[in-house]
Amino acid sequence: MNIDLNSNLEPVEKRLLHLCSGKDIEQLARSCGFCKRTFRKISPIAFVQGLSRATLSAFPSLNIIAGTIAAITGNLVSKQALSKRIQASAVSFLTQLLRMAIAHPIHIDMKQIDQLLTAFSRVWISDSTTIKLHPSLAQFFPGSRNQTKKQSAILRIQLSLDLRSGLLDGIGLSPYTRNDQKASPDIFAIAQKGHLVIRDLGYFSLKVFAQMIQKGIFFISRIPYGVSLFDAKLKPIHLLKILKKNKTAFDRELVVGAEEKLTLRVVAIPVPEKEIKKRTQKAKKDCRANHSKEYIELLGWTVFVTNIPDTLLPTNLIYSIYAIRWKIEIIFKIWKSFFRIVEIPKASVSYVQCLVYAKLILVVLINHSQIVISTAVNQKYEQSISPMKFAQFISQPILKLFSPIDPEKWNFSLLEFVNYYCSYEKRTRINMADCMAKLIPINEMH
Repeated sequence: MNIDLNSNLEPVEKRLLHLCSGKDIEQLARSCGFCKRTFRKISPIAFVQGLSRATLSAFPSLNIIAGTIAAITGNLVSKQALSKRIQASAVSFLTQLLRMAIAHPIHIDMKQIDQLLTAFSRVWISDSTTIKLHPSLAQFFPGSRNQTKKQSAILRIQLSLDLRSGLLDGIGLSPYTRNDQKASPDIFAIAQKGHLVIRDLGYFSLKVFAQMIQKGIFFISRIPYGVSLFDAKLKPIHLLKILKKNKTAFDRELVVGAEEKLTLRVVAIPVPEKEIKKRTQKAKKDCRANHSKEYIELLGWTVFVTNIPDTLLPTNLIYSIYAIRWKIEIIFKIWKSFFRIVEIPKASVSYVQCLVYAKLILVVLINHSQIVISTAVNQKYEQSISPMKFAQFISQPILKLFSPIDPEKWNFSLLEFVNYYCSYEKRTRINMADCMAKLIPINEMH
């Protein structure tokens, strides 16, 4: 993949300013009702920049954010004045700005991107993470109930990641009670014909799969236990009996679902003995479910459904490609460990939403920078960058990406710095980059 490093490599704060530059940001602020008249001390740009900077602090207070804005603008700003600006219109403003950040241009030649999965223009993986809020917000973000039936307050963040470009999209906030199953149709806001969607059990929906087939969207998904399977003549199939008899990978076109009756490719891959023990122990510890013997025996296989023909994707790559979806778990870990996305103070619902959206705008722009730098390091040094190590540095006031220092004092380049401190170490354990590299490019398999 070739990139124009000079046009992409800039401090995150400068990217934020470019995102908020010109009349567009003022027009957006006015259209959302955030600015109804000429602003005085707190401009839309200063509001976003101050809020984004302050979110890297643990539990940022109104006073901290107001002081940050004052340090940026040179004008003292009271926390009372800031409090008046944080309302529903500010949430709407930041929501729209997040969409602008996701769409902010990053000059990558998609035609020369890694050959992995080149049969698909986009490869989407989705997942969600939760943030525990103060119980006073339970009416806005209802969570689970404890033994006393008291409801908690939990915010859920939905996220989709394009494996081909590394870009984030499909970001949305909702109450905890809107689970992954209910969010399953949200993928149609970003997935288009020719895209591949990789789903886990939480998003499984045959109705959604039927729509994907109609729209020409490919998918790979785990299939839950108990879903009805039939042959072409609608005769019930007992999958476990077939698997126990053959004891090898299973790959056959079947009719799936008693109501939907979708003709899909069903693939079952046997898992190693070590993984079987882990799955079995976890199932037996689940006191909420009384699993049947058949369920326990099926834990020896990972079963998928897909509409991708075997001429395009052979059996031996289904599991490998699906396994890449854990990359999104790394993103959530980075958000929580280094960008403090779960550290939200007791505050009004508008204030909480503003903080979360500001954090998300920041991590989207940091994601852009990581893609650019990681690609450049790979081109120059043939090294792969660890997202965790990169996040550790970007969350500290070290790199000029976030808190610019005088680069003339450096006797090394930014790429040398990142390559030296953020590359994967050479070890026997396989990292994400190795996993990606070991996959066979689809266009070279036949």
